Amino acid sequence: NGVPASRLFAWFGHAIRTRADTLPVSKQKTLFGLSRRVDAFDCFVSHVCSTPGLKKYITLALDVLGLPAYVAAVAVAIALHAFQAYCKELPRTGQSWWRVSIWELLGGVTAAWVVYSLGHLLCRHRFCFFDSVSICQHDPELKVAGITCIPNFIQASREMVVLWDGRYFTRLWCVYEIAVAQSVGIPIRLLPMNMYALVALTQVYGCATAMGQHCFDAFAPEEWSAGWRKGVLDRVVAVVPILAMQAYAGRTFAVLFAQVQQQVESFDVRRAEASVESDRSLIYASIEALFDGSLDNFNKTVRTTLKSVVMHSLTGQRAVLPYWGLMWQSLAAVPFLLSKMNSAQMPYRSLSSFACECTFVMCRSFIEFPLLFAAAMELGRRSTRYARPAGAWTAMVCVGVGVVVSALYVVLHFCSSKWLLEVLGVPALGCNLVAGIHDGVYCA
Repeated sequence: NGVPASRLFAWFGHAIRTRADTLPVSKQKTLFGLSRRVDAFDCFVSHVCSTPGLKKYITLALDVLGLPAYVAAVAVAIALHAFQAYCKELPRTGQSWWRVSIWELLGGVTAAWVVYSLGHLLCRHRFCFFDSVSICQHDPELKVAGITCIPNFIQASREMVVLWDGRYFTRLWCVYEIAVAQSVGIPIRLLPMNMYALVALTQVYGCATAMGQHCFDAFAPEEWSAGWRKGVLDRVVAVVPILAMQAYAGRTFAVLFAQVQQQVESFDVRRAEASVESDRSLIYASIEALFDGSLDNFNKTVRTTLKSVVMHSLTGQRAVLPYWGLMWQSLAAVPFLLSKMNSAQMPYRSLSSFACECTFVMCRSFIEFPLLFAAAMELGRRSTRYARPAGAWTAMVCVGVGVVVSALYVVLHFCSSKWLLEVLGVPALGCNLVAGIHDGVYCA
C-alpha cells in the first residue's frame, strides 16, 4: 500500500516517528489504515527502523517542503516590503535614531513555518512507500506477503529516497533494498540525516539571531547600535557560530563518507545485521532469486556496482550540500535584509530603484551566502585530517573556520557591495545601503 504524503507528514510526522513494532495491535491497525492500495509510488523511503523518528521527519520535511517554504518566505517578505514602501508604513518600534521594521522578517519566517507545518496538505496525490505504514504489521501472513513483495514495490517506485546515517550500510534490509533499486535502475537519492539536522538547526538559529539583532537595534544604546562595536557583536553572536556549524557539517560528512566507503567495501550479507532474525531467510531467498542464486554474487554487486552508485550520489556535486540545501539554511536572509533596508528608511524614488535594491538583496542571499556556506563546509571537510572527529580540538577547528570565513565575508562584502550597486544603477544609494546593511548584516 502507498501512504499519501499528507498523512505521512501529518502531526509533524507522527507516522514517521512511530515504531510500529512497539505498538499494540489496535494501533498497528490504525497505522496501516493510513495507507491505501496504489499502482505506483512516487518514492520508496528506505531507512533504518531504529533511527530516531524526529531526525527522519526533519530530513523528509526539508527535502519535500524546504523549497516551497523558502519561496514563501521570500515572496511574503518582498510583498510586505513593497506595501510599506508604496502604500502604508506599518507600526515600528525602537528609539529615535533607529525605528525598526520587523514585518518583513516576521512575515517571511512565519510564512515559511506555515508551509513546513501545513504544506503537506497539498501533497494528497503524492504516494510514498514507508514500510511501517505500507506493510501490514498486525497480521503475520499479510506482513510476510508484504515483505516478499518489496522488490515489486521498488520496481513500481519512481525513485528511492535513502535516509542515510552511519548504520544504514550495516543493515541487511537496507542494503538489500538499495541493491534491488540499483539493479532495476530506478534513481537513488541519499539524504544524509545528520546534515539535514544541521541545516534545520542553522535555520532556527539564524531566525533567532535575526530577530535578536532587530531587538538589539531597537533597544540598545546609540553607541552600540552602529559602528564597529555592532559589527563585532554581530559576528561573534551570529556569523561565526553559523559558519562554525557549516564547518562541523563538512566534517560530519567527511567522517560519514569514509565510514560508508569502508562499510560497502567490506560488506558481507552473512554478517549484516537484521532487526528480526526470522527475516533473514526471506531476504536470502529473495537475493538468490534476483542475483543468480548466490549470496556471493550479491556481495560482489554491493562492493562494486552499488559502491560506485553510492559514491557518485554523495560526490556528484561540487559542494558538500546541493545548492538548494545551502539556500535553505539562509531562510531568514532575504526577510532580514529587507527589514534592515526598511528600518534604514531607504528612499524609493521609483519602481526601478526599488527593483534594483531588491536585486541587490537577492544577489547577497542567492550567491554570496551559499558561497560562504560552501567554503566553510569544504574547509571543515578538509580539516578532518588534522583533528579527531569529536572533542574540544574539533570545536576549536570549526570555530577557527568560522572566524576565517567571516573575515573573508567582510572583505568580499566591502569590495563587492559598492561595485554591485553601481552596476545595478543605484550609486547614490550604494554607500548608505552598504553602511546600513553591513553594520547588522545577517550572514546565515
